[in-house]
Amino acid sequence: MLKKLTMLLMMLFVCLFSVGIVNADLLSPGKSYTLTPSPNTGYTDPTLSKLTNSNLAWGDSVRWSGINPVIVLDLGASYTLQSASMYAMYSDGEGIFPPTSVEIQLSEDGINFTSVGSITSWTPFGSYTRKGTNSFADTLARYVRYSPIAGSPYIVEIEAEGLTPPPTPTTTLPPASPTPPPATPLPTAAPQNGSITASFGGVVYGRILDKFRNALPDIKVTYSTSGSEYLGSNPVFTDNDGYYYFEDVDTQYNYGLEMTAKRYGTITINKSGGVQDAVIRIPDEIIIRGLSDKFNLTGSVTDLYNAPVNHARVRVKSAGEPKITYTDSLGGFSMPDLFIGTYTVSVKHSGYFVGRVKFSNSDGLDSEIAVLLTEK
Repeated sequence: MLKKLTMLLMMLFVCLFSVGIVNADLLSPGKSYTLTPSPNTGYTDPTLSKLTNSNLAWGDSVRWSGINPVIVLDLGASYTLQSASMYAMYSDGEGIFPPTSVEIQLSEDGINFTSVGSITSWTPFGSYTRKGTNSFADTLARYVRYSPIAGSPYIVEIEAEGLTPPPTPTTTLPPASPTPPPATPLPTAAPQNGSITASFGGVVYGRILDKFRNALPDIKVTYSTSGSEYLGSNPVFTDNDGYYYFEDVDTQYNYGLEMTAKRYGTITINKSGGVQDAVIRIPDEIIIRGLSDKFNLTGSVTDLYNAPVNHARVRVKSAGEPKITYTDSLGGFSMPDLFIGTYTVSVKHSGYFVGRVKFSNSDGLDSEIAVLLTEK
């Protein structure tokens, strides 16, 4: 009994996700795909949007029972792909598990596909979700085919990561002068182009996004390196699409990037150099998952026997007007875009006493709760 109570108490925690740094762009959100055959009734995807909307909730999953489906993701253009991932729901008590394996195939034309390996292992991603990833050598492709095998998985999201071309930097030139003044030569060691020494010729660029993968403009970015005559560059600020761009920098040595913004604090990353090419592009994408003024709430509602309670009324209340939703057939619910603050979640269902959970969110990290209902 003590062990069971301990497990129930552990389910009432708030699950937080930390800052992440990746070396590629996530290309799949909002992209189109096809499903063959159609999913089971009750877990359909009529608008073909559930698997690329970045919502990891029971009610957003699709399911096939006893059938090996095929999912083909269309990225809309060819990219240099590096990995493909799938998210599936997990509940040991309910006998719900991810697929045994998922073969990944790539294609440029949507007709001729080449296998690049399979997803064979799954890692926890929250309490009720598992993530599997297949990484492979850089491959140019537009279409990604996912072929899960075995079982009756509840698939909730698919992802593809790869490199996107950097934005073309724009330079505003001064008006031409009919008689330009003679140029004053600088000493050999003096910096040119601001404080950038033009002889190095490397390019470093990247993108900064928030936890909802929205672009963050006006983020200050500083580039520095060690072991080189190159001492660094003037800071730059991200543009409206979140891109930063450094030209004529030294990429032959290890270098560091520092991003500073008032509400996000400072993030520093270090990268390895050693590239001899005079024009090398080293993409970095920084995902800032915390310190947002909004967060997503997900949760589950169960009874004393750990059975899901479906169609329970969930009321989420803070300082403003309460928000109402209902649990799905597996007892899950989700409430996106809540403002940071203190909340009380009240759950009602006929035949049960009202269940309540109170929690606070002050940093914008996604929260997950579990609510236990007791029969009357």
